Amino acid sequence: MNIAYESSNGKKYDLITNRMRPTAGNLHKYEWIVDAESQIYGDKVKEFKKDAVEYSITLTFRGSLEERHAAMDELVNSFEHDIANKTPGRLYFGEYYIQCYMRSGKSKVNSTWNNWSDLTVTVYCPYPFWIHEQLISIQPLDESAKAVSLAKGYPYGYAYSYPISQTAVRLTVDHYADSDFQMIIYGPATDINITIADHPYIV
Repeated sequence: MNIAYESSNGKKYDLITNRMRPTAGNLHKYEWIVDAESQIYGDKVKEFKKDAVEYSITLTFRGSLEERHAAMDELVNSFEHDIANKTPGRLYFGEYYIQCYMRSGKSKVNSTWNNWSDLTVTVYCPYPFWIHEQLISIQPLDESAKAVSLAKGYPYGYAYSYPISQTAVRLTVDHYADSDFQMIIYGPATDINITIADHPYIV
């Protein structure tokens, strides 16, 4: 399992190494807030919503006292960079990440070994959803392939061939909820037709 932290300053830290690893915390917790109307029998649910969420993670550092102090100082400096710039970092958990601020921390000597140090941090996530990104790249056909596959031919020695559009690419979101996406089109490109949920968009 990959657990990492990426600061808004561009530095990324693997939190599972020979010198540091999470030893306490629960990143699986979640809670929906119910907006409901009381009825004679039970409630009528209007909607579910979420507030900002906080997690607590304990990182245990090993090494000499100087090494532990240096590692904690570097990590905390990156935490503080996010706070000072009001720009969230990212906490990675497997293939998912959540945008967050490490808003508080407390260090102490580990209760098992006195040459280990524990840093317990509070992870504040204003947008309380874990994000999984998928990159899909659609490459255009080269000119020779277009000439062969996209030309419309006619019998009886007709003197001209007319190109047809490339085969449409269908992307299906297999998640149980709607998903945001960002589409980047690198030109040159003309007459781009994008259909989302049966609604056409011409770019």
